[in-house]
Amino acid sequence: MLKTGRISQNPIQHLQPLKKLDKVRPRRPLTIDEINRLITATVEAEEHHGLTGYERSLVYRIALSTGLRYNEIYTLKRKDISFGDEPCVTVQAGNAKNRKTESVPLKQELATDLEQYFMDNPAMPHTKAFPRMWKNAGAAMLRQDLELAEIEYQNEDGVTDFHSLRHTFGTLLAQSGVLPQEAQKLMRHSDINLTMGIYTHLQYGDRVKAVSRLPKIKITKQKFAKTGTADVPENLTANLTENSVKIHKNTPKSVKGRLLEEKTLET
Repeated sequence: MLKTGRISQNPIQHLQPLKKLDKVRPRRPLTIDEINRLITATVEAEEHHGLTGYERSLVYRIALSTGLRYNEIYTLKRKDISFGDEPCVTVQAGNAKNRKTESVPLKQELATDLEQYFMDNPAMPHTKAFPRMWKNAGAAMLRQDLELAEIEYQNEDGVTDFHSLRHTFGTLLAQSGVLPQEAQKLMRHSDINLTMGIYTHLQYGDRVKAVSRLPKIKITKQKFAKTGTADVPENLTANLTENSVKIHKNTPKSVKGRLLEEKTLET
């Protein structure tokens, strides 16, 4: 309005922004042990939220290995998953949060299991990858399986909902030594600060491991030149006084006294 001349001054120019508040529900990533327990407990579990235990384990593995959000997996179609030498999953722009079509590489073992699952359950390419998956049910579905695996839903580090699996993916990338720029691309973030500041959770143990990977400092023994009074035959004063000034016997007393005084000052 200032630019167009509709007002003469900005009525809110002196307002200060609100202080950033702490997160109401901070999320925590799963540990490797918790991931193994979750997948192991889910594989042969009973059906709930429209999916068999094995189907839910595939959903969790996709989220943990690609960082895909629940809705992105819910809208995923069979044609969006490609197999072969370089398997990947493609998130279509209409289903992505950033409204961009992007592909994320798949781990070979996960791609093999997904390909076998599609072969055991044939359908058209435009069919959803998990057609019976409930909409907006990720948190409730995961929480039930967390109880089955005896994993805390909430502790002092935060809660574990479905979006925590994306946090786990970002944290695993950092723990595996993936470069921040690569992690940003895999997370499909436009700002690297979001990748490193929000989705990467590193503990003290991770810092210990990082320091242990630093190159070793080699100490090479060298022969140093001898210095100090220890190298003088007796002592510094004696050494200096040994080289006394030679004064001719015919030197006048006044000159002789001056020479001796200068030698004393030098010593």
